[in-house]
Amino acid sequence: MSKKKSKSKDDTKRTTKLELKAQAIAACRDTNGRITPKAVWLAARNPKSILHGEFEWNIEKAAEDAWNMRARELIREVTVFITRADDSKIIIPYYISDPSTNESAYVPTARIAKSASKSARVLQQEIDRIRGSIHRALGLAIAFGLENRFERMLSELIEAEQTLAENEGDDAR
Repeated sequence: MSKKKSKSKDDTKRTTKLELKAQAIAACRDTNGRITPKAVWLAARNPKSILHGEFEWNIEKAAEDAWNMRARELIREVTVFITRADDSKIIIPYYISDPSTNESAYVPTARIAKSASKSARVLQQEIDRIRGSIHRALGLAIAFGLENRFERMLSELIEAEQTLAENEGDDAR
């Protein structure tokens, strides 16, 4: 006999707020059924919109946020070639997020490569992003009836994560 889990008031409020946001976004559809970011923020300009509080309306702060976002894009554009053991070359980011801080800061990839523990943290973050992407793709593939390959990708990712965990801890590079 299974028990049905009851929703708390907080869950109901959260669900209701998410549903209201989804409805407000859906109301931004154009005649072709498309939703553009501009249509959403234009609708959100109305202080009575459920979406209003989701945006920074102080022009100076919003500009600073946009400049920071562009600066992050520029930092991520810097790449370097590395040569593998088989003499093939691949492109990697020159800078990566610094795993030792929660603020938005970047350090050279080569610097992280000198520490096994930091390298493991960076790779775990990559694995987490990949897992999220695979889960998203798997969900879409299920909706489209094309899920067969994504299950295998998830299994391979889990194996890679186990390998990383087994090799973690050796900081004597």
